[in-house]
Amino acid sequence: MAASAHLAQTSSASDTSFSPRLRLDLNSGHSTLRSLNESVAKLRPQPKLPLPPAGAADDPAFAPVAPVIDFDRTIALMKGRHTQGMHERHVTSLKKIISLNARGFFLHDLESTHTLLELCVEHMRNGLDATYGSIVCELLQTLSMPFQKQRSSDHHRFAEPIATLMRTGASLGLEGGPLVAGAALEMLLSLAVPPPPPASTAEALAREALAVGPRIETLQLLKLLVTSGAVPPVVGAVHRCLAESAQAAPLRPSARSGSHLGTPPVWERPLMAALRLLRAVARTSDGALAIVQSSDVSSLLDPLRLPLGSPLLAVGVELVWNLVESAPELATDWLCAADGMPTLSALHQRTLVPGGSETDRELRNEVLVLCTLLAKNATPNGRMAFVQGGLYADVLALVCYDSAKIVHPTILELELLGIALQCLLAMCKPRAAPAGPLVACHEHFGLVECLLACLGAIPSAMAPAGCAIATSHWADSQRVELRKRSLALLTNLCVVTPAIAAQHAPGLAALLCGFLSDEAPAELRDAAIQFLISVLPLCKPLQSAAGHAGCVRALVEAVAAIAYCGSPTSLAPFSTTLVATTASLRVPSGLTAGQMQAAVLCLGLLATDLGSNQERLGDAGGVACLLPLIRPTTEPGLLHAVIECVWSAVVPSAANVSKLLQRDGALRLLDVLEGAPFAPRAHLLSCLADLVVHPAALEQCQEWHGTQRQSAVQLCLQLWREESARRGAASTAGGKLVSTTRPLSTSDAAASDALNASLMMAEDARGGALAGGALPAGSLHLLTSTNLTMGGRLKGVGSGVASAALEKVDCRAKLFALLNALSFESSVPLTPDEEVLLTAAKAYVSFASAEAWQDAKDEFAAEGFDLLPEDKARLEAELEQAAAQAKMVLDNQLQLVDGMLATEEAQEAASLKRVRVLRDGPMYGVPKTKRATSLFRARIEAKARIAGMVAASKVAYRGPTPTPGEYADAVLKAASAALLEAGADPNSGFTLQHVPPALMAVATSAGIDSSLVTEFLKHSGIGLTATGKLQSDLASLQLDVGDGADLAHVNVKPLDKFKGRKVSAIELRQLCIDFQTDSGRS
Repeated sequence: MAASAHLAQTSSASDTSFSPRLRLDLNSGHSTLRSLNESVAKLRPQPKLPLPPAGAADDPAFAPVAPVIDFDRTIALMKGRHTQGMHERHVTSLKKIISLNARGFFLHDLESTHTLLELCVEHMRNGLDATYGSIVCELLQTLSMPFQKQRSSDHHRFAEPIATLMRTGASLGLEGGPLVAGAALEMLLSLAVPPPPPASTAEALAREALAVGPRIETLQLLKLLVTSGAVPPVVGAVHRCLAESAQAAPLRPSARSGSHLGTPPVWERPLMAALRLLRAVARTSDGALAIVQSSDVSSLLDPLRLPLGSPLLAVGVELVWNLVESAPELATDWLCAADGMPTLSALHQRTLVPGGSETDRELRNEVLVLCTLLAKNATPNGRMAFVQGGLYADVLALVCYDSAKIVHPTILELELLGIALQCLLAMCKPRAAPAGPLVACHEHFGLVECLLACLGAIPSAMAPAGCAIATSHWADSQRVELRKRSLALLTNLCVVTPAIAAQHAPGLAALLCGFLSDEAPAELRDAAIQFLISVLPLCKPLQSAAGHAGCVRALVEAVAAIAYCGSPTSLAPFSTTLVATTASLRVPSGLTAGQMQAAVLCLGLLATDLGSNQERLGDAGGVACLLPLIRPTTEPGLLHAVIECVWSAVVPSAANVSKLLQRDGALRLLDVLEGAPFAPRAHLLSCLADLVVHPAALEQCQEWHGTQRQSAVQLCLQLWREESARRGAASTAGGKLVSTTRPLSTSDAAASDALNASLMMAEDARGGALAGGALPAGSLHLLTSTNLTMGGRLKGVGSGVASAALEKVDCRAKLFALLNALSFESSVPLTPDEEVLLTAAKAYVSFASAEAWQDAKDEFAAEGFDLLPEDKARLEAELEQAAAQAKMVLDNQLQLVDGMLATEEAQEAASLKRVRVLRDGPMYGVPKTKRATSLFRARIEAKARIAGMVAASKVAYRGPTPTPGEYADAVLKAASAALLEAGADPNSGFTLQHVPPALMAVATSAGIDSSLVTEFLKHSGIGLTATGKLQSDLASLQLDVGDGADLAHVNVKPLDKFKGRKVSAIELRQLCIDFQTDSGRS
């Protein structure tokens, strides 16, 4: 009792906020206080760790090495035919073993120890409880000590014996008596849940260094407990303990307070150990699933029915909490299907008794946190059970009727109301709440009036009497917290029931305008912006009232405060705007990137289809504050919101458009269209298409030039080609159509196959290099989605749900609208490829219609529909007309291509003539007259004819001729000179590819038949032909095997990778000599 009171006073005096996860486990006063003192002692600074004391080895509790114990002898004693009845000797031997392992059993002895435990349990089942009960408890208590190990890998090697011991312990907890069951469950608890660390003494630290310890990090025993199948028996043990306690005597609430009030119930000890063990197991997903799927899981709700003050109650609440957190869907369905909701409602009612201790108030908050988790994870049927079980009414009573009887606004009371509002917020989530029952409960308790009174939209007198969140005894900071949560809850209520916002539109508008001012806290400003974003699309009266109240000007000031603070892309988290706090301090305030995006989007929603708010935005300087954010480097999400605001609030108003164009707004938008990523492209094109309706905007667009000096039309054509590639339609570099049936959606594979089929080339007569093959379509550099992604043009595609929604939009329709507004006329001359693509773009409407008819035909065929003759004829007529029109467009494109080719040929001929005139002079092309031959030239020609006659003479040459080595040296010298000109080193630059040309040169110089080169290369094992290609048949090599035997023949298949093998200059020279020798020339 003293320990509990001391801890309660310490918790009351603490100034920190309450955290349910940090609450102390008061299972027994003495052990908890001892563990707390040891933990505090360990946290104090300690001197350097000394060596273990000299007498530590003599201590039987300290085991540096495994004690010498003959387990087999003891097992034989208990199993022997003549000794199994010597129970006193059995107990003596077991006590000796326990004393020798007082520090903890070694892991390699665990299997033998488990055998002894099973033998003792067997004797107990035979009626010897009095003899073996105490020794079994001692053995289990020793097994709960940290295990010892001799090798670092023992915890892996002996995992199965540990799992077997856990199963046996769980079985004893389910079937044994109260003392044995308590010892067994406490053993499992000590194995799975590490106890507090020992005191920081030299002896304790030395022992800790040689022990494994029941640590989750080292042995992962908690996971092993789940996989061993010990969890269901432990759940059954809880059911058994509760049933035995109900038969003997009900559990008293004062059992935790100390032994001076009487002996605690005998089943409280095993029940507490089982609940604490399950609480630890429930923190993992696998453990939570094993608990919920147990047959006796319903018994875990019984501890929640215990009276306040029972330590089992707090552990039971935390156990259910852990289950809902670790297995949210399964545990929530179990609680909603069973009697969990009435049980929680009754527990909540008991925790609201006035005059309870601080521990009881903490438990009250924990129960409400558990209800919030259930509301968050419940299915629609579960939410209905939440309402029908009375739990939702209890939470509403806390907020509206002050059922907790709050007297002093402490941290715990503020946390209670905050959790209650969060629970209501989770229940009122749009598209998930049962609207009918919830609305009835809200009207009965007056929830909307309470929220409006808390926010200050209506007087407090109009709220229900006793409204806890609308009282005046809360401090300013506490009231800000309550208002933030109340406004979030009111947002969900207005989304579910828009009539609430319409009914209180003027008051809400004035309230929100105050929250958007510079003097309001940042939390309320963010909540007010979120309220407007969520409710404005559903409530038109609020849109008008908010503009009249001044929300537009307040938002413009908030955006402008950070828009001019620094770079719009960096979005500094503070600005020069300052707000006052409750302590009269001045701190910097501003909008982060997410808040900035929300504020700009809210401006667009306020001005959508409402001319008065559009005028207010222009008068407040909204156009000027948006312009710094219209840049290609702005974050995509924020840029998307800015474009939406410009499209909704600026473009529909002529006055705002004039202000935008005065600041070159159209030029800025085109700059963004050129350099921004894919995400805002569709919105930007729509905005520009509507903007160019104004003549001044059209003039700016026509005068725009990009970074490559391209016009707006050329930019649209570039985006058209990229959009076609993104949507899987392939076109050639010139933009010609590749299909007349589906001109907008022909796949890349189909286009490549068609191109490859049309590019078949005849066999090359000079060597069959192409051999009837096809030029791959990839060599034509088709524009594909992969190329665009690598180039960064599709940045942001596939990045999330929002991006997926934008990817479904065909930007070519918006590009057509913009090109049509620009009259398909470019201020810069178009290239031939752009002319061809523009021809196809002009027919986009007919192409889209053809695609729709083709989709209808494919859908009918896929579903097996038989059309009526009239419908079928109509469908075929539409498809034929669309195909004819596509064929006409394709013919026009081909005519343009032919004309462009003719123009290019004429330009090339004119350029070539100009070059020749510059080279040969102005007399180029004038026919020359034949002149007489001079005597000197006649002599030269005669000598040339004599040389030709000598070369063609049949008479053999008689005289000195070069040797094979001289021919080889001449060829090697010429090859080395060629390598030097190519920038390579002759000493290391020759490869096998140089051998055939060298041999051909030798054959030409020495007058050898060149057809012998291929045969020589084959028999030499090089595997190349005279032209340098791989030989198709195997090369036959002759190898000398020695000892006078015949030469061995080996067939070798040449590989392409050997072409690059290095050949030295000496080897190349020797090959040239061998070729001449083999050819019969010496």
